[in-house]
Amino acid sequence: MEKDDPVTGHICKTCDEVDTQCTICHNSDPRDNPKLCEHCQGWDDLTHITFCAGDVLPDVDPSVFEPPEFTQNSSPYPASGDLSQLSFRAFKTLEQARNCLICRIIVSGLRQCDSTREPTSVALWRLWPENWHSPEPSKRQHKDVDCSWTGKCLLTFCVVYPGDGEDSKPAMKPCLVELILSYSSWGHGLENVQFWDRRFLDPENIKFWLSHCQKHHGQMCDKTMFSTKLPSGFRVIDVVDECVMEPRGEIDDYVALSYEWRAATSDPRRDLMLSRKNWTALATSGALTQGRLPEVIYDAMQFCRDLGQRYLWVDRMCIFQDEDDEDGSRQVQIEGMDAIYWLATVTVVASADGVGVGLPGVSSRPRPFSVSNAGWGLSMDGPHCIGYQKPLVSDAINPSSWNTRGWTFQERWISRRHIFFGRCHTYLSCFYCIECETSLRRQDIIKAREANGEFGAFFARGVRIAKGSEEQARWDPLGQYLEAVNEYTGRSLGQASDVLNAFIGVNKFLITKLQTRSLFGLPAKYLFRSLLWTRRGPPPANLQGHIPTGVPSWSWAAGLGPVEYGWWTQNFYTKVGNLVRFWYSDGQTVSEVVEATSWFDMFKDNVRDDLSHEFLMERFRTNLDLNGGTYAPASAMWHHCSHSPWESLRHHEVSEIAIDIAKRAPGCLVFNTTTAYLGLRMSVTASLSTGGIIFDIVDQDGNAIGNVMPEFRPGDHKLSTIHHPSSRYHIIVLGACNRGKDSGQDWEPEVVHESQEAYRVRNACGLYVMVVDRNGHFSSRLGIGVVAPVGWTRVKPVWETIFLV
Repeated sequence: MEKDDPVTGHICKTCDEVDTQCTICHNSDPRDNPKLCEHCQGWDDLTHITFCAGDVLPDVDPSVFEPPEFTQNSSPYPASGDLSQLSFRAFKTLEQARNCLICRIIVSGLRQCDSTREPTSVALWRLWPENWHSPEPSKRQHKDVDCSWTGKCLLTFCVVYPGDGEDSKPAMKPCLVELILSYSSWGHGLENVQFWDRRFLDPENIKFWLSHCQKHHGQMCDKTMFSTKLPSGFRVIDVVDECVMEPRGEIDDYVALSYEWRAATSDPRRDLMLSRKNWTALATSGALTQGRLPEVIYDAMQFCRDLGQRYLWVDRMCIFQDEDDEDGSRQVQIEGMDAIYWLATVTVVASADGVGVGLPGVSSRPRPFSVSNAGWGLSMDGPHCIGYQKPLVSDAINPSSWNTRGWTFQERWISRRHIFFGRCHTYLSCFYCIECETSLRRQDIIKAREANGEFGAFFARGVRIAKGSEEQARWDPLGQYLEAVNEYTGRSLGQASDVLNAFIGVNKFLITKLQTRSLFGLPAKYLFRSLLWTRRGPPPANLQGHIPTGVPSWSWAAGLGPVEYGWWTQNFYTKVGNLVRFWYSDGQTVSEVVEATSWFDMFKDNVRDDLSHEFLMERFRTNLDLNGGTYAPASAMWHHCSHSPWESLRHHEVSEIAIDIAKRAPGCLVFNTTTAYLGLRMSVTASLSTGGIIFDIVDQDGNAIGNVMPEFRPGDHKLSTIHHPSSRYHIIVLGACNRGKDSGQDWEPEVVHESQEAYRVRNACGLYVMVVDRNGHFSSRLGIGVVAPVGWTRVKPVWETIFLV
C-alpha cells in the first residue's frame, strides 16, 4: 500500500522497505537498515557504539548524565562535561522520521514526560548495555547458529529547550531512557526498540528472594539469634479482611512497615489512626478501605496481598495513638519495638521522598515514567563503554528523608530483612546481601548457590556496620554502641520527649549483646567510656516538647543534637583505664555499677571481665617497674601522681552518708575522685561549623595543664558565657588514657614537660576529666577534657565524693 508523505508529498510503497525517494525513511543506501533514519544508521551496530574510539563518538564525561547526587551539580549546564560537542538535530526532524525506531522512541519518551514544552533540538550520545560482553567471533561466522540478541540498554541523549524569556539562554537537559533492544545477530541489525517497562516490580522475584534467605542464610538472618517475644496487646492488620485484629496465639509470619509519619498523606480524609474510641469499629471486616487509609498503608496492604502475606504491622494502626496512656499499653508497645521489627518476616520501607507518594512499584501504584537518570551508574574504561551499573542502595536510600528520622534508625538497624521502595527502584536487604530488584533473577540466585555453596557470591555482602560481625563484637563490644549513638543522635525527632523512646529497640539489642543494663541510654558495663561524649551540633529544627524529666546531665539524652564519641574513645591505639568506681541511685537503693575492668598495659587483653581491677593495677605497676629504661619516666609519673591507679583503689567505697544523699536524686552517680577548682581560658576557635570552642584548663599561675574538648553549646550554656580569663570551675577526674602511636607500636610514653603539657598530652598519658557545675551536694556536667598527670598533681587536687546528676 502506497503512503503519502504529508510534508513533501513524495510517495513510497512502504516505509518498512528501502526507497531512496522517501523523505520519511531518509534511507539512501539499500544496504542500510530500513528501520532507522540516516542519522541513526550508526546505532544499528551496538558493538561499534559501545567499543568505538573516543574520536568517533564525542568524548563526554558520563557523569553529566548521572543523577544530581552523583555529580552534586544542579546547574542546567553541568560543569563536569561539555555537551556542546554533541551533534544536535532539530526536534522536528525526529518527529518527521516517524518510522525510525530510535527517533520514534525518543519523541514518545519526551512527550510522555512533558507534553507542554517543545524541545528545539536533540543530540544522541551512547547506548549503555546491561553486562555487555564482546561477541564470540566463532559463533558469528556460522550462519546456521541463531545469534539474535535482545537486551536491556540505557540510551543517553541531550535535549535543548528554549529559554523562558526573551533574554534567557536555552536550557540544556541531559536525559536517559531505559530500553529493550532486539538485534538479529549479536548486536547487529536492529529489529525492534521498546521501552523497558519498569512500572511494577515482580512479586515472584521478591517471594523467591525471601524464601532463599530463609532457607540458605542460616543463623545470620535467623530470628532465633536473639531470644525475644512480642509485647502483650500486639495487633496487626489483616489485609484480607481489611481490619485491625489482635491475634489469639503466637504469630510468626507478618510484615512490618517503616515510613515517615509526616509524609504518610496530605489528605485529611486519609489521616486515619487507631484510638480507643474507634478500636471496635476498625476491628470490623472491611473497615480499612482505600479512601480512609494513608497512601503508604494502602500500598503496603496491597503489597502484602501480592506476596501472599496476610498480616501487616503499622504503628499508627496497631498502637493506640491517644494522647493519654493511662494504662501504659502504648509504652508497652514502644518498649517492644525491638521484638516487633526483629521478628517480622520482612520490613517494608517507604523511602521515596515526598508526601503521599506511597510505595512506587507496587501493583496499586505504578512508577512514573521519566527521562531523568533514576540512579544508574554509567561505567567507562577510557573511551570504551563498559555498560551500566545497577543503582546502589547507599546512593538512593542513605540520602533519603526517611533515613534522617530518629524513629526510623531502629527500624533499619533492627530488622533482619528490608524491602526499600524508592521512587524508581526497589532494594532488598538482609544481613547477607543488599540487592536492587532490577538485577534480581531467580536463575542467578540458584546458579550462585550451586556454584559457591550455601553462601553464593551473587549477593554482595551487606552486613550493616552498626551491628557488626560476631568477630568484631568479641574484639570491640563497645564500638557497636558508640557507632549507634553517633548515627542516631545525628537524626531528627519531632518530639523531644522521644529521645530515649526512639532508641529503646537498638539499646535493648546492644545491652543484651554487652551483657549489661542500660542507665539512661548508656551501658553500665562500659559506663566510664560511654560518659566521654561531646555534643557536635544544635538540636533539629521545628522540635516540639521537652526532654523527659529526670534524664541526668551525664547522659547524651539530656539534650538533642548530634553526639560524637571521638577518636580518643574509639581509636584502637588509645588505651584507657578506670580510675573511679561508680555507684548508681535509682531513688530507692544505691548499688555499685559493675564495669568491665580496664587498664592500659603491655598486654593485649586490656578489657577483660574475668580480671579484677586490683589485679590489673598490680600488673601495670609491675610492668613499669620491671621494664625501667624506656618506661621509667611513665613509672615515676604515675607513682607520684595524686590520682594514681593504686591511690584510686583506696577510695573505692562510698560512705553511708553519701548513700543517703544519693537516694534523694534518682539517676545520680556517686563516686570518689580528685577534684580541683581551676580556671578556664578560651584557647582557639575549633574548625567546627557548630562554633565549638576549645578552653584551656589552667592552674593558679595561668599555665595550661590540659583542655576541654570542643563542643556545641547553646547561648544559655554556662561555658558559653566565659569572657574573663579568671573564670573558675570544678574539675573532676574520671579515668586515664594513653594515646598510642597510630603505627600500632606498643605503648611508648613520653616525658611531659611543664611548658608543653597542654599539647604533649595528646600523644602521651593523660587524665580524662569532667567540668561540672556545683549546686550544694550535687554536680552537673558541663564538658569533657583531658589534663596532664604532672600538671594535675601540681595543682594539689583533693579527694571528694561527687554526686553527679
